[in-house]
Amino acid sequence: MAPDRRPRVSLISEDLSLPIDEGLKKFVYSILDPLKRWVDLQVLTTEARDRPGPGVEIAPANRLMLGRRLHRMLAGFEPQGIIYVPRAAATRNAFV
Repeated sequence: MAPDRRPRVSLISEDLSLPIDEGLKKFVYSILDPLKRWVDLQVLTTEARDRPGPGVEIAPANRLMLGRRLHRMLAGFEPQGIIYVPRAAATRNAFV
């Protein structure tokens, strides 16, 4: 697929800082390379406790996913889809 025709997708999760030592981080980092084969991928973390992994940008936001930088980064990228990977399975944002 031509690079300019690939869909733009944003993947957002709370803490994607290094080291990759827990289930959420392991899951997210394991799907990044396969996703990048099919889409132009923007990866954002809303509360990196330490330095994020390669290719991950910090976009601070509160628990409701409200934050100026997050909004600006999403608006600038103009994703056609958003993948939200919640820290816990039954969160308000996961259901939305």
